[in-house]
Amino acid sequence: MIKLGLVSVTFRNKNVEEVIEIAKRADLEAIEWGGDIHVPPNDLKNAKVVGEKTIKAGLACCSYGSYYRVGAYGDNSMNSFIPVLETAKALSAQNIRVWAGVKGSEQTDSDTRKRIEEESFAIVEEAKKEGMTVSYECHGGTLTDTLPSYMELLENVKKIAKNNGKDSIAYAYFQPYASMPMKDVYEYLEKLNPYLKNLHVFNWKVVDGKIHRLPMTSDGDYWNDIFKKVRNMSDRTHYALMEFVKNDSDHQFLEDAKVLRDFLN
Repeated sequence: MIKLGLVSVTFRNKNVEEVIEIAKRADLEAIEWGGDIHVPPNDLKNAKVVGEKTIKAGLACCSYGSYYRVGAYGDNSMNSFIPVLETAKALSAQNIRVWAGVKGSEQTDSDTRKRIEEESFAIVEEAKKEGMTVSYECHGGTLTDTLPSYMELLENVKKIAKNNGKDSIAYAYFQPYASMPMKDVYEYLEKLNPYLKNLHVFNWKVVDGKIHRLPMTSDGDYWNDIFKKVRNMSDRTHYALMEFVKNDSDHQFLEDAKVLRDFLN
């Protein structure tokens, strides 16, 4: 099952109430609240209020979109993660999104990679105690920047868990890199399937070396194929989370949401 949602950082210029309002107008089912503007870590009172408003509006707090960089805090990692976890708990989030390191896979040495994998297992276990999962952002400049590196990370965290008598895993987000061929998209989805949590949804194209945001009506129908692929592979619930529409426009967002909703119906 795929449910349609919103990444709140799409509208950094809006307050919490306005984000909830446009999500409702677009007939969405969930919000991934960002940790930079709307729900910063350590402000538990705010997180609780945002969570309550979201749920009261009939929307799920499907994820806390943190900017926690696994492996970036040295021996202070758990002390750095706990405020993120407590904020996600106050928000009533189902999942915590994290970033896998601070460098791309080719720039990350084996010792650093091992530290990221071990810390990933540790934070997955802490989140599990609170009934939450942990998922990696799919992004350049981190260990998820290529499919082989992404899979190595996911599988090694699973191995560490197994070696510690646990069956827990870290999960994966997926987003197609700009102008990624569909054959590569399908390969990502097939390989990531056992770990796949949510999708970040946008329509970007590279033109003359620059990324341009486009309406979903402009060749955005590849998302229809992606949704079909995910539905055929998985019987789990996944959230397709819209982000960063053309010109940050409310009208464009609502139009794009309608296109995506049609794909899902």
